[in-house]
Amino acid sequence: MASTKNSSTGSRPQATFAEAVSRALGPHGGVLLIDAECVLCNRFARTVIRADREGLFVLIPNHSETSARLLAETRIPEPPTGTIVLLKGGRSYTYSDVSLNVWADLGFPWSLTKIGFLIPCALRNFVYKLVADNRYRLFGKTTACGLLSPEERRRVLMG
Repeated sequence: MASTKNSSTGSRPQATFAEAVSRALGPHGGVLLIDAECVLCNRFARTVIRADREGLFVLIPNHSETSARLLAETRIPEPPTGTIVLLKGGRSYTYSDVSLNVWADLGFPWSLTKIGFLIPCALRNFVYKLVADNRYRLFGKTTACGLLSPEERRRVLMG
């Protein structure tokens, strides 16, 4: 059995930030990178936090140092503008796949949205991008996160 110790220092190698986040979330958890200025994105994030009773997801503002560090360590390219990103199981999801995968993981009644996977991806993403491109005009911008309980704040990684 190979040792996990660093031979030059005799100590265990430091886990990367991405590895630490992955271990903390477990095999079924995920990280959501959200547009912290988008009112619609904030509503989505708050709904996920409140519906996620098992603590499967953590949220990170997508233009933060924490987000940049996570993307760099996982070698995931900078996400397209106007999409929430889900990092889960070593994969990244964008556009309509994010919400469908998140809702599916949250159990009943949210999991009923899996029927959305029957809609062709190109059509789902066309509608997603249409809303995303107009999100500030339709829903507005915010500079402050809504009031979160201490438990909810624990699920948002700032930085």
